[in-house]
Amino acid sequence: MAGTERGLAGQLRRRGGEKAGSQVSRPGRGDSATRTRILQGAARCYAAGGIDTRVEDILRASGISRRTFYQYFSGKNEVLGVLFQNASEVLVDRLAAAASGGSPMERIEKVVDCYLDLLVSAGPLGDVMQSEAARPGSPLGPQRRKTLDTLVAHFQAAAGAFDRRIDPLVFRTLLLAAESVCLQMRSSGQLNPAATKRVRLVLLRIAQATLAAGDDQVAGLPGS
Repeated sequence: MAGTERGLAGQLRRRGGEKAGSQVSRPGRGDSATRTRILQGAARCYAAGGIDTRVEDILRASGISRRTFYQYFSGKNEVLGVLFQNASEVLVDRLAAAASGGSPMERIEKVVDCYLDLLVSAGPLGDVMQSEAARPGSPLGPQRRKTLDTLVAHFQAAAGAFDRRIDPLVFRTLLLAAESVCLQMRSSGQLNPAATKRVRLVLLRIAQATLAAGDDQVAGLPGS
């Protein structure tokens, strides 16, 4: 699995360039290249400085003036919102692709791998966005809930061939558990390849135990 921030950051840069011209904009906004430049600078700032990043930091990182910045964004919170929306769309696109092909359990495994890979590769920028989105009252909250609903739907689609109804809360719990564990491990410096493999095995064990019929063989937990 990818262990650097480049995976998500690179996709956000590409998506920022592709979507910049299509974003709903206020009158007077200019070219998409400048907007993308601001988003790239902001991504670096949030990754390095966290949620306390200031507009002044983004201006320096982007090499633009304050006047130009406000032609494109109302403030730093709108910039973070666009970054989070773009990251959410990358995640949904990747999981939609992973949820197709193979047996139901193989599809579940691919979805877990894809989600965990993106969580790990998101790096500090992903941690900032995830933590802020989970904060009560955060303006990123509605987008987070919408994304979770979509991801749960992809999990359900991947498990659709099972002959019984699976409570959607099972998949939501898996997603939130993976997010929380990765955040905690990275903050404590424990998110390494061995730890990532352990998290993967635990998530798959939970999924297998939930989806397996009574006489199916279920893999043991790590260390069992």
